[in-house]
Amino acid sequence: MRFITVFYLPVCVGVMARSFAKLTGVLIRHKARESEMEFKNRKLTESDLELMDVEGDGNVGYDEFLVFMLVATGKVDPEDIQRMEELYQRLDADNDGGLKIEDVFTMAYGDIKDV
Repeated sequence: MRFITVFYLPVCVGVMARSFAKLTGVLIRHKARESEMEFKNRKLTESDLELMDVEGDGNVGYDEFLVFMLVATGKVDPEDIQRMEELYQRLDADNDGGLKIEDVFTMAYGDIKDV
């Protein structure tokens, strides 16, 4: 009897803990989805548009809107956005605001000479 108790109780405790963890995870994901839908369905305010307008030109572009929504819904951290912007700037070797294959080769192999 003691042998069964020594193995049975720890297994039962483990199974119950795992079950509660899964249930809690499901409930948290459901609540997060509800919050996200509530945020997406609310009306945008003037202050939201001011926050979105990073360039300050009075016009919110798709990229500004996308970054705002990803950060506001908690899908991306602002630090991640900053790191991606820095990476883009490093990859844009000729600083023309666009990435070309030459930019990537320059970043990977250094200056490329025409042969």
